[in-house]
Amino acid sequence: MKDSRREARGTVRVIEIDESENEISSKKKRERERERERERERERERERERELKDCERE
Repeated sequence: MKDSRREARGTVRVIEIDESENEISSKKKRERERERERERERERERERERELKDCERE
């Protein structure tokens, strides 16, 4: 009986660790996506500046 309780507790701990690893992984994915979005926005801003400069030259 004691063995099965230890085993059950150990299983719960493993599940908790897996869940927190999933949370960390999800946070990392969200951060990478936010960084990609910021980079896309910077690229759009650079493109707008190029277009403005082109218009000013003409």
